Amino acid sequence: VSTQSTGEGNRGMAGLAAGEQEPDPIQPRESQLTQQASAFLRSHAADPIEWRVWGKETVIEAAESNLPLLVSIGYLSSFWCKRQHQVYQHGDMAALVNTSFIPVLVDCEEHADVDRMFMSASNAMGCGSGGWPLHVLLTPECKPFFCVHYLDHKPFRDMLARMARLWAKDQDPLVQLSDATSNQLLVSIQPPQVKIKLDCELLQNWHSRVRAEFDEVSGGFGRPIKFGSVPRLQLCLRLWRRCGNESLSTMVSGSLNGMCSGGLWDHVGYGWFKCSSDVCWEIPQFDKHVA
Repeated sequence: VSTQSTGEGNRGMAGLAAGEQEPDPIQPRESQLTQQASAFLRSHAADPIEWRVWGKETVIEAAESNLPLLVSIGYLSSFWCKRQHQVYQHGDMAALVNTSFIPVLVDCEEHADVDRMFMSASNAMGCGSGGWPLHVLLTPECKPFFCVHYLDHKPFRDMLARMARLWAKDQDPLVQLSDATSNQLLVSIQPPQVKIKLDCELLQNWHSRVRAEFDEVSGGFGRPIKFGSVPRLQLCLRLWRRCGNESLSTMVSGSLNGMCSGGLWDHVGYGWFKCSSDVCWEIPQFDKHVA
């Protein structure tokens, strides 16, 4: 847990003791988020950061101002997105973002296509396997040149300040990086030239790998953090209906029984949590997706 707020508080008290006046809070312009359908966007309407929504007008504004876009992607029930929300409230953060970037807030449940595109960019730039919040810096042409996930106040502010200086001093290296990343993404989404035949041998190999990962005691696959793995369960059901292998049915029923009887299922508010922090499905990570 960062201790930066305590240090800043001490410095602020010292400044006031020396006769300095506390700076006025930043007064944001009327937010674009107030009337949005997304509850996640509306929850940020009072932020001092002047968030824009994802759309053509925002891209035009970035092109006319020649400022990079700061795209922040998240969703309402995410614990780490709530933590990041607190970081956005700092006045020095808002002043930096509002003057050096075009800030854009995206609900990943409302714009799954945008989220998928920039998650791919994050993976291409070596930022890990994904997660929210996701922050992407784009050129005014909407080409990504930097990605990062959750950061606390000071490291996030320092990173943005460094990127703002680089953009103001010499944009060419960042533009070249964005071009390379965009080209890599274009190659990755091209359909494969070699067609793979979906035959019994391929499916049997897949079945063997999944069977080795299956938790015989609690259901599910792999070790914590354990996810519901719905696509994997769906394929198990389809193969069971086709070939009648009872081990496929056992993996599905064992997983669903474990998830339903444990903490992954919300027994009070209903719905499914994102994942379980333990092997027995007892300690959920308290995030929910709409779908």
